[in-house]
Amino acid sequence: MPSPPLELLVSHRPANFLERGLAAPFTAPALAGARVRLGGREAGGFEVILPNPSGTRGIYIMPWSAARDAFRPSVHDHLLATALGAMAEFTPAALRRAAQAVAAGGAAGRAARRAAEAAMAAGRKQVLQTHFHILLGLIRAAEPPGAHPLPPEQEEQSKLEHRAGAAVLHFARTLNTTTETIAGWIEALATFFAPVGTGPAAAEALLPRLLAALTRFATDVEARGRSGGEAFASARLLARHAATTANHARAALTAAAELLADPLALARAWIADRAAITTTITRADWLLDGWARVLMLWQSAAGASIDHAVLDDILRLVPHLPTDVLDGQASEEESLPPAPRRRTAATFRPMAGAGENLARNEALRALSLTVLAA
Repeated sequence: MPSPPLELLVSHRPANFLERGLAAPFTAPALAGARVRLGGREAGGFEVILPNPSGTRGIYIMPWSAARDAFRPSVHDHLLATALGAMAEFTPAALRRAAQAVAAGGAAGRAARRAAEAAMAAGRKQVLQTHFHILLGLIRAAEPPGAHPLPPEQEEQSKLEHRAGAAVLHFARTLNTTTETIAGWIEALATFFAPVGTGPAAAEALLPRLLAALTRFATDVEARGRSGGEAFASARLLARHAATTANHARAALTAAAELLADPLALARAWIADRAAITTTITRADWLLDGWARVLMLWQSAAGASIDHAVLDDILRLVPHLPTDVLDGQASEEESLPPAPRRRTAATFRPMAGAGENLARNEALRALSLTVLAA
């Protein structure tokens, strides 16, 4: 059955993160670089936002059913789509967990499976470390100055457990709730803050590492643009866009970290408006979503082989900042090169002869997963 005509949007700029959607690590060549966003029942639960497969500027937006029929998803992609449809929440972290679970099943190859298993183990370790640092913050906030000769991080295990229990009880009484509620709150915070990073090793968490890589990328691309003259003007625009995103992400990580400075105020704010707090904590994750694949493409090009084709591939995949993030701080022209007006595309047809790119996409998938496990 032929797919319906779809409209190519060549100047689309999302209004917010939900409209922009999430980067989905499909491995089928025609689905490489796709994003997904929530859709109605007729869309099968989510829509696919796909860079123009012709290699020129623009995107297509379609229900998953249309993408499935037109673009020959791999076995991995079918499994990923099922996992996406079952997600209880639509966030970068939720998609990351779903994608890692699918890759850990081996559908994207052995290298991706090993990388996914390592990333999942690293994620669990980070949650435990974050839980510990949040608990230390609660102890410091609950105890009066000089109550104990040692700070909590230097306390022996048995005494630390006693101090932690007393701190949880103190918070429960102060907030007129139960110790079980406080314990659940700490667990939830640990999950949200794990990719953000806490404590002395915060820089080792996922998002600070991704931010550092994006900052280096912006510097490298800017240097490449200067050395390439006018022919690489798009590289300089890309560098500015990456730097702008990095600046917003850095500010978001700082704002999230500041929440932990006053655990009692954070607990009260959580009770009053949990959605607002989680938005602050997860903002950097939304900002950086989709950049891992861009960074892997740049890294896989290995410096000397970076040319117009590589830049074109990267430009098609670069996540646009939503207008509510820019908020007058940067114009569309300052972010990426301007695009022509929209036009209507012909009916989609599956791409023939693209199967040789599946192995490349699976290799990129494994490489991007190593970022999460490092």
